[in-house]
Amino acid sequence: MNTPTAPVGVTRGSLVEARGICKAFGQTPALRGTTVAVRQGEVFAIMGPSGSGKSTLLHCLAGIFTPDTGDVLFDGQLVNAMSEAPPGSAASASATRAAGGPASSPAARPSGSRWPGRSRWPRR
Repeated sequence: MNTPTAPVGVTRGSLVEARGICKAFGQTPALRGTTVAVRQGEVFAIMGPSGSGKSTLLHCLAGIFTPDTGDVLFDGQLVNAMSEAPPGSAASASATRAAGGPASSPAARPSGSRWPGRSRWPRR
């Protein structure tokens, strides 16, 4: 019986893994050789002071940011970045809305109103 083996450096059973990822914004490094593995069903916390790279790590793991170096794997598959949808496509539009971009209707906008010319909040 052939037992599948994990690629070199991949923790057996890890669902999401980052291996030696580095990410910088201009001259400012956000991640320097970060390695982490999370198994399926595992509860995992990322803690640290402001500016320590927590959000950058999560963005790299989610494929929102592409690491400058290193690899991100999901279930053993290399997934360093999400594929980019062409501008104006349905996938691009839904990603924009999910990221807090332009709202799909005036009623969904914080300052919008369902009735033109009327304020959303009563005047006092």
